[in-house]
Amino acid sequence: RRWTLISLRFDQLARMTGGTLQTARIGDRSFTGVSIDSRTLKAGELFIALRGERVDGHAYIEQAIQRGAAGLLTEMSFRADSLSGDVAVVAVQNSHEAMMSMARQYRDMTSAKVVGITGSNGKTTTKEITYTLLSAVDKDVYRSSGNLNNLYGMPLAIFAMPKETSVAILEMGISQPGEMTKLTQIVHPDLAVITNIGATHLEFLGSLEGVARAKLEMVASSSPETEVIINADDPVLTKEISLYRDNYITFGITHAATFEPEKIQRQSDGTAIVTIEGHR
Repeated sequence: RRWTLISLRFDQLARMTGGTLQTARIGDRSFTGVSIDSRTLKAGELFIALRGERVDGHAYIEQAIQRGAAGLLTEMSFRADSLSGDVAVVAVQNSHEAMMSMARQYRDMTSAKVVGITGSNGKTTTKEITYTLLSAVDKDVYRSSGNLNNLYGMPLAIFAMPKETSVAILEMGISQPGEMTKLTQIVHPDLAVITNIGATHLEFLGSLEGVARAKLEMVASSSPETEVIINADDPVLTKEISLYRDNYITFGITHAATFEPEKIQRQSDGTAIVTIEGHR
């Protein structure tokens, strides 16, 4: 089937981002799809020039134009009058902040229910299993691809989400305090899932409790109506969540939980057959 990807006029983009439309005469021109990499950009897409620590996307604008970009989202410091092609240009103070704002608004323009999945391990596996299960009963399920799970990748994952999506499953990854709050503001999860807490990014998060609190920013930043699912077998997680919620759903194998398998049969090939509520 054919999905409807993000498509906006450039005058709409200027309003969404609080930017300046520098090419007013073609403000009614539209783009479909978004790219931050001039090498993989498709004709008709918006190219967002991000200024990173090592690479400045503004240096690749001409390449993006040659590949058929419909227009550009640049920072104010870039001189648009030097461009070779006939492209629409929206200028903003900070292109990354504008990209996150744009993603947040696009997410809210869709009617999708969103599942946000985080944790130190198992995020991608849980995302893929969830997608497979939900796809068996709903044809309009979407999941973020690859590792598009941080403050740069998540907006791209949301821009790739078709407007017809009924359920979106998004993987959310962080390495520093405060990042999950920003991610949650973009994603607005209807269901928050935390797989576990492990000794990852301790150089920034300090301790297992610090990792848990950084992950639990998703709960703290979400609506009180957001359902929360956590791993009952993770002692740090079950202790720390009490700071944020007293109502949540649990899953587990070795500890009492809302959902527990009745039987796990290990197979000789390394796989397992799990029985839950009578279903194998």
